[in-house]
Amino acid sequence: MLVAFGWGMGSLARLRLRLAAALATGVLPVLVAAAASANEITAAVVPTSGGIVVHDAAETLRDWCRADDQGLLWLELPGGVRYELITSIDDPAIANRGDGSFHPFEATEVAAALAAVSYPLDGIAAAGAILP
Repeated sequence: MLVAFGWGMGSLARLRLRLAAALATGVLPVLVAAAASANEITAAVVPTSGGIVVHDAAETLRDWCRADDQGLLWLELPGGVRYELITSIDDPAIANRGDGSFHPFEATEVAAALAAVSYPLDGIAAAGAILP
């Protein structure tokens, strides 16, 4: 799953970003519009055309995920927003257990999908984090 967040975007631009991200991942991703700044200098990222940066699953887990005292894993986005992540296919929230494990997209696949979007993405400044 891809989580996208942008900065300095109006509601129409956020909607366009959400549509592009949904197309890029093949599923409806969790999209969060937050005032944020990603550190593209030190990040393991895959830049795309149009100013969208894709952060891979390993970087997302290392830099943006924290386990609490109860062992729950949280995605902590810049600006203080956080979301609990499901870490097991045995969680009741998982309706279809598939083959028994999660399979994050490769950042290069997401970047290629974004590059194939026919809508012009120029001028969109955003970062997408692939969930581990």
